[in-house]
This record gives sequence, structure tokens and C-alpha cells, in this order.
Amino acid sequence: MHIASKDQLQGLMDKLVQGYKLSLLATGDAQRVREQLVGGIQTRSEKAIAALFRTVTTHIKAKDTQIKER
Repeated sequence: MHIASKDQLQGLMDKLVQGYKLSLLATGDAQRVREQLVGGIQTRSEKAIAALFRTVTTHIKAKDTQIKER
């Protein structure tokens, strides 16, 4: 009985691993399709990233100030 349950558990684990592998493949395929639709990987320049960081930081500081004033 112990061996039978061990075999069932191994079968379940094999199915779980196979499902995980299939989901990774599907996710990779979906990402490739999205990149093809938008014309490749979209990247931002360092200046754009710095500007975005400043904007977000300013917004967070403003929210912190509002919370502290209450």
C-alpha cells in the first residue's frame, strides 16, 4: 500500500512538473507574440528612466507629506 501511494505521488509530481514546463513555454510564446506585435522590445533611455524616477519620487514624497500633516 505504501508503494502504491508513493507511485501515485510520483505520478502527481510528474504531472505537476510537466504542467509547469508547459506554462513556461506558453508564457514565452505569448511574450514573443506581444513583442512581434509592437515591433520588438521597447526600451527607455537613461534620461527617460531618470525623469520617471524623479516623478515617482516626487509623488511619493508629496503623499508622505500629506499623511504626516494629518
